[in-house]
Amino acid sequence: NRISQINDLTGLGNHAVQSTDANKPVLSRADNQQNLFLQSEDLSTSWTKTRSNVTVNAVADPYTGLTTVDKLYDDASAANSHLASQTFDVISGVTYKISAVCKAAGRDISFRFNNTGFTANSYAHFNLATGAVSSVSGGATASITSLGSSWYLCEATATAIATSAGIAFIFYLATPAGTTVYNGDGASGVYLGRCQLRESTADSTYIASTTFLQHKGINSKRVPVFDGVNDYFLANGVATALSGTDKPFTMIAVIKPDRTAGSAQTICNL
Repeated sequence: NRISQINDLTGLGNHAVQSTDANKPVLSRADNQQNLFLQSEDLSTSWTKTRSNVTVNAVADPYTGLTTVDKLYDDASAANSHLASQTFDVISGVTYKISAVCKAAGRDISFRFNNTGFTANSYAHFNLATGAVSSVSGGATASITSLGSSWYLCEATATAIATSAGIAFIFYLATPAGTTVYNGDGASGVYLGRCQLRESTADSTYIASTTFLQHKGINSKRVPVFDGVNDYFLANGVATALSGTDKPFTMIAVIKPDRTAGSAQTICNL
């Protein structure tokens, strides 16, 4: 869903184009659904595992009955943490929500927001034996909902206090006491599926992701979404247009420039 061209409808041929895949923005959804995790149903791929392992498609999803839920389990490291994480660029003042369906396989779970972009020690610990939020910290809020058969929908929310790149969102395996540093046994863990990161203003409906993030649209319209690093268009091959250099953002308007042939003129630098 990468975009290679935005057409100039005036008939003058001033199209905004990009032929290099790595520099193409992606196309948002046409609704308000969002998932800012990659590979939301495959922990073996885009997720960073630290002293932990994954069994892919270990059990059935409690919502769909399809065998898409993975098992995240600790390795045999002693006196250490065991986790899986992804990073995302956050914007100050925006509230983010982590959610997943969880079932104990010998461990409980904590959802944690990295200290750099959030209030220190923002986390929520979920006791998967009792079905309770056993502790929260750092301004995080949390809820747990029973889905039956010892499955729970776990959700944690926190508001970013700084605009920061590469902020980690973390699933920590834990003991019933909420301890995330313990002796791993190489087998115990949590069944973990339907992993989702979204802004609080996005729809709560779960949407799966694979190799592309699921960006919400604007006013039910699809729009280009730039990564803030190297995504941009060229206007007639000579002018950089619609480029992002600060953070991920969504383009909502295109301004056509008045320029002479061969002059390098920016259409829009957001």
